[in-house]
Amino acid sequence: MSSRGSGTPSVALPSRICVSIGESSPERLLGLAYTEASRGETLFEFCLESLSDPPDGPGAVRDFTRRWPHAWVIVTCRKGGGHFHGSTDQQLRLLSASVDAGARIIDLEIETASHTQQWMRQMGDRCLRIVSYHNYRSAPPLGPLLKKLESVPADILKVAVTSKDAQTPCKLIERARQYARPSIFLVMGSSGLPTRILGPCAGRSFTYASHPSAAATAIGQLDVQTLRQTYRLDELSPETEFIAGLSCPAYDLSHSVEYNKVLSRAGPQIVYVPWTCLRTIPSLLFSPSMRTCGMALHRDFDSRAFGFADRVDVEAKNAGIVDTLWKRHGKWCAGWKLGDSIAAILKTTLDRGANVAVIADTPRQRRAIERLISAHRYSVAVAAASHADCSVDVSRMVVNYFSKVEKIDLRGEVIRRQVEVWLGRQ
Repeated sequence: MSSRGSGTPSVALPSRICVSIGESSPERLLGLAYTEASRGETLFEFCLESLSDPPDGPGAVRDFTRRWPHAWVIVTCRKGGGHFHGSTDQQLRLLSASVDAGARIIDLEIETASHTQQWMRQMGDRCLRIVSYHNYRSAPPLGPLLKKLESVPADILKVAVTSKDAQTPCKLIERARQYARPSIFLVMGSSGLPTRILGPCAGRSFTYASHPSAAATAIGQLDVQTLRQTYRLDELSPETEFIAGLSCPAYDLSHSVEYNKVLSRAGPQIVYVPWTCLRTIPSLLFSPSMRTCGMALHRDFDSRAFGFADRVDVEAKNAGIVDTLWKRHGKWCAGWKLGDSIAAILKTTLDRGANVAVIADTPRQRRAIERLISAHRYSVAVAAASHADCSVDVSRMVVNYFSKVEKIDLRGEVIRRQVEVWLGRQ
């Protein structure tokens, strides 16, 4: 299972996704665990501190592992949170009893583990050990923090911090790729979503997920179905490249579903990952070690991308807008794929002799579309509403053909064009 002591361990885990369960009653905890185990999940975290009576934890572990002997259980019994208010000795006894009951991994916070190293060393003969650091207020420098974690006998190191700094998730993912030991590097909250998706591959370990119908045990935690179905976490590898979606609304998975549905047809080598709650484009995203192969820019980031691009397509230059970045031969290229899509639709429709109008309801949209139309010398009206034969509705991302009662998904056309450049097909 692992090498013992404080050296570099070799850990073989049953899954990249750990279903974390924190419930007040053993019955509710077991009910959720049974449901996910019956669906094929094999790695679980039982948070004993969430139980109204934490000493009920080992019994719940025993009941679960007897019914699902091939499943792995991680147990925690954290101080300072939930319902556990006992001494360190009581905490260690509960964790030890849980291992006797069938748990295969313990997770002990650094505040306790650093003072109980002999116990941690002894537990290495009975189970895998995670030593963890949680900071709900900030993200301190990693160097001194890792040095302290490495001083404790453990098989996996876990760092979970809080930060609104756009660079911090990049720094943690980059460190996970470079770090020799199995590790978990997380930013808590919605801004840390990329660390929960890319971290398991980079850190050669796992990520945490909630049961779809239960409350998450940490802010920003995704449910297990989203990780498997939308982000295809089981298919990813350390070599997987990713598309950064800047900046999607927090917890709005619609973009992720749309993009990953298209990318999945190309195989597991690329995944779309939303970067939420950002005010700037993290420069570290352009570092080769991050394995970023493209970006989809939403909202206020489109004009800021010009400074990162080595080459800019003509449509983006004319409009002053960038919605897509991609790499080609080590250089970053910028384009306005919405503009490309609109130009192609206008040309096809005008060639048929149809009356065409473009609907744009913001001044910025109207200016960009007017520049696009002028550059192509099209005779097309730009309005807030239209009943023309064909209306290209940029606000709703749909193309209406009134004579045919037909609609085209403009967003889908843009995604198709973006994926083509991300995959090097254009």
